[in-house]
Amino acid sequence: MKKAWLFLFLSMTVVVLTACSSSETRRQASGGFDYLEKDVGKELEIPDNLDQPIVNPRYDIPNLGSIQTASIVGQQLDIASPRLVIPLVRGSYIEEGTQEAKVMFDQVNDRNPLGQTIWNKVLAYLDSREIGVDSFDKENNTLVTGWVIDRKEVDSAWYDLTDTYTESTKKYKLTLDVAPHGRTASLTSKLVDFNDDSGNTILTQRRPTDLRNDEVEFLNRIIAEYDFGLKLERNERIAKIKQGFTSDMDFNASGEPALIVNAMYGDAWPRIQLVLAEMGFVVVDLDQSAGLIFANYVENSSWFSNLWGSEKLDLEEGEYRMLVEPRDNSTVVTFKELDDSAFSVEKVVSIFPVFSEIMADDSLEF
Repeated sequence: MKKAWLFLFLSMTVVVLTACSSSETRRQASGGFDYLEKDVGKELEIPDNLDQPIVNPRYDIPNLGSIQTASIVGQQLDIASPRLVIPLVRGSYIEEGTQEAKVMFDQVNDRNPLGQTIWNKVLAYLDSREIGVDSFDKENNTLVTGWVIDRKEVDSAWYDLTDTYTESTKKYKLTLDVAPHGRTASLTSKLVDFNDDSGNTILTQRRPTDLRNDEVEFLNRIIAEYDFGLKLERNERIAKIKQGFTSDMDFNASGEPALIVNAMYGDAWPRIQLVLAEMGFVVVDLDQSAGLIFANYVENSSWFSNLWGSEKLDLEEGEYRMLVEPRDNSTVVTFKELDDSAFSVEKVVSIFPVFSEIMADDSLEF
């Protein structure tokens, strides 16, 4: 019985001691602050008739600068680790040495200009959180948000079983700086207005560390939404490519016989590679920017011959090339011989049934 009471007493003691540690005290140095009351010691006085010692300035206390900075001592000195910008998006990174809430982006997708893509993601995030836009200067690449409601749990007594929250409202200015070549850009977040839970404007009273933490936290939310959106788009694109596309026969811009895939170039490009592999082509080289695919045809690896036994494409084994070009909402595929001459109409007609059937097949592994 005594052991049970002792255990209960120790447990309650731990709870009480834990409750005494608030979020504010956890940001302060441990121990006392009596050193603040100490006077600075006098320098060592050496008589003029004696040699002056060499003084090493290594341990000199540096000049704190402004009055505001000089006041950040003792309990006012925040020792908590600052929040860090988290570059989740592919092609994003942090510029070394920067003190701002800023993230860098490199162009990894050529479908849209980088600046347009970033602003689209920012606006999508604001819309999803029902955050308004006070101003958007596209020419100067700046955006000021409406009020952002920040709801946080506050410390309460250990015996209080209810949660207590405080709400503050903030406005941020987002600045996009796009490099002249357009393939690199930075997005910076800056807190420009702050009201506490009483509605009082106290932006100038915020500690520098709190300002930066707010700016980094808001920027990280945008980055996380950006990353989620890209992953969602990628999954949707993969699902669309897996479903397959219809195709037709036509001529390319040069009047040569060609096959038409009814899909955008970016979606058709990976699907064409799958189709070629199933038809018996082994891709040896490719260049998406130029729309070129170099492949070898091998009869016994053909999907068509494996399915129908003796049937095969009316092609000799050897090297071929394919020219893939965008056309409005479709993609043109021109099969060519090694000497760069296009397939004849008869050859295109002969391979079209196999090409179109595999292109529309929704069971291909992507």
